[in-house]
Amino acid sequence: MVSPGWGDLDRGLFPISVAAELAGLHPQTLRIYEREGLLDPARSAGGTRRYSRRDIEKLAEICALTADGLNLAGIRRVLALQEETRQLQAELARLRELAGQPPAQGRGQLPDGSCPASRACRRAVRARSAARSSSRAVMRSAAAKVQPWSSSSRIRAAKASWRRE
Repeated sequence: MVSPGWGDLDRGLFPISVAAELAGLHPQTLRIYEREGLLDPARSAGGTRRYSRRDIEKLAEICALTADGLNLAGIRRVLALQEETRQLQAELARLRELAGQPPAQGRGQLPDGSCPASRACRRAVRARSAARSSSRAVMRSAAAKVQPWSSSSRIRAAKASWRRE
């Protein structure tokens, strides 16, 4: 029996159109993310892109970061730091295993395997974007209080003052 490879998270199964639909993005956006180095999909023998389930998960994370206000350079940095954290945690676990120590539960890693630092980073980015949007609203309302006239009434008032001079 031939295994379809569903169990392998890194096996490229999905063409770009399916991956884009699963991620809720346009296929051109996936090509941009690949060009920017955020994704590296596998290629078939014919050269077509094949996205894995791990690539789809990464796309969801990229979407969340862009929704929080990060640009592509910031996303690239966040993903690099997350990968470095994963590698260091794996090395630490390997060294603890060699030393005969039990793996640390809750030190640097949450029960679901995620890194609390990356969660804190996402929370900080969300808080910053929320603060920006609320400060813009405050500035708009302050500007409306200072200048209660509409732009057309200001223009009429300016023209009237020019005519008087």
